[in-house]
Order: sequence, then C-alpha cells, then structure tokens
Amino acid sequence: MLLHVHLGLYGAWSFGGDESFTGASSIGAPRRIGERETFSQDGSAESPGSSYAGPPEPVGAVRVRLVSANGWADLRGATTCAAITEAEAAAVLARLGPDPLHNRPGDREEFIRRLLRRKTAVGLLLMDQSVVAGIGNIYRAEVLFRQRVDPWTPGSSLNIETAGRLWDDTVAAMSDGVRDGRIVTTPSALWSGGNAGALDGEAHFVYKRQGQPCRRCGDVVGMAEIGARKLYWCPGCQN
Repeated sequence: MLLHVHLGLYGAWSFGGDESFTGASSIGAPRRIGERETFSQDGSAESPGSSYAGPPEPVGAVRVRLVSANGWADLRGATTCAAITEAEAAAVLARLGPDPLHNRPGDREEFIRRLLRRKTAVGLLLMDQSVVAGIGNIYRAEVLFRQRVDPWTPGSSLNIETAGRLWDDTVAAMSDGVRDGRIVTTPSALWSGGNAGALDGEAHFVYKRQGQPCRRCGDVVGMAEIGARKLYWCPGCQN
C-alpha cells in the first residue's frame, strides 16, 4: 500500500525530531520563510544535541502520524489522504503532467505540447495538474512575472520558445525551493538585509504584493480571481 496525499490549500505536514533529523518545521499551508532545519520533539527550533523522547501528543485533527526512532511527521488539513494500491497509484500518476522537480528526458517537450494545445489562459494551465504537476500559486505568479508572460494569454497563443522558458524557469525556481527549504524568487540584490533567511516582504516579485509598486517597472501590482485562486501580476511587465 502507498499513501496518497494532496495538501490542497490548507493541508500541511509538521515535523520534529532529534539532532540527526533535519527538515523544515512545516511543509504546506502556512509555509514560513527562513525556517530553521533542526527541531526538537515539539517541533520548535532547538540546537543540535537535544534529547528526543518521541513525538508530542497530537494537536488538532491529525490525519496521519509517521514516527521513526529519530523523528516524526504529522499531517493536517489535506484535501486528499488515502491508502491506495500500487495500481491505483499508477492511475493517479498517469493523470498528471510532467513534474518540474523530476525533469526527466522528454518532460520539457511534453509540457510544451500540453501547454500549446489548449486555448485556456496560461495562468490557469500552470495550475492544471494534467498539464504540469506541482506548480502552486506562488510559483505560478512568480514564473509568469519573471518570464514577462501575460497570465491571460491562451496557451495556444504562446510560441515554443516562450513555453520552453516557462518550463526551464519553473524547474530552476522549484529546485531552488527544495534546496533552500523556502520559496524565494527574488535575487539577493533586492534584499535590503542581504539575508534570505531574514526577508520581510522581499521574497517575491508579485505574489501578495497587490497595490504595491512593481520591483522592476514601478507599475502597480494587480490581483484578480482566476480559477477560484488569487492571481498576482504586473500589468506593466506582463503585457
């Protein structure tokens, strides 16, 4: 049996463990910038060498708890949480588009093919799991901004070069997020403190920056509902 989890908007994993257990304190909603990577048994940041006596009592509606000799993980609020067979898992995977974090040979070309065949707005297509797997709302907004693509452009109106750049930048951005344990899409030149771990509203170009000046052109960052999610973009840079 395999565990099938889809975090959705509100799902989150929380973790804790001894000094040999490393990882972010949470994955999902909410996601905190600059999280420490070693945690005590209650999930709070603690220096290496702390004793570990097992996981704390569950807090809230824990859907799944995973426990090892060195750490634990709790799941709450997930849209999907089910034990499934390998055949069922294969069927789920078959419905998904290419995964930028895997970036296997042929994935780039398959993404381009799926994107260009649809007349739907590219801002929606990047959140469609049958087109590309795993892009969340932050990466959707930030990659479209970084590549200067209007979110309302139909996928079929994009050219192959632009579609390829969207894939390449998504691979780079998501890989950086996995490496760093946080989502930071701006360059260090824009960080007033010079430290990614201490960023305060400087981690992104447009995400949750509606009404503020664009970091690139100075135009006002916009926000609109698209596909029941908030979309952030710069009308000046993305036209």
